[in-house]
Amino acid sequence: MIIQAPHPNYNTVITLPDPLLTNQERYLEQREYKIAMDKTVQSYVKRNPGKVYAYELRLTREKGFELLEFINNYNADKWKVVDHHGVTIIGYLLTNPNETTIEGRLSEVCGSLGYGPDERLSFTLEIET
Repeated sequence: MIIQAPHPNYNTVITLPDPLLTNQERYLEQREYKIAMDKTVQSYVKRNPGKVYAYELRLTREKGFELLEFINNYNADKWKVVDHHGVTIIGYLLTNPNETTIEGRLSEVCGSLGYGPDERLSFTLEIET
């Protein structure tokens, strides 16, 4: 999985491992409800809904902090994502702030740093086109 930002003048490229299981693709459906003067409810549906791509990633500690820094620098910019299926997506990050879950346990294996070799960080990236 390759992420480049900002689109189209790329300054930074980050390479990530394949996401867990698979990616998810869903349509954004936006409905708007209005109440008329005679108290009837009318609904409107947007004709051109966007898509949301969701990726679940489980990264090492170093790669996780690299991704966090990438998100902090380019969270408001357009991204170009080439996923593990070769599909190119150009869109914005939808999850901000991004939730990070630390998996594994802390230990004294790595000296004074206090993290173990099996520590991983989990991310869910949602990109809206």
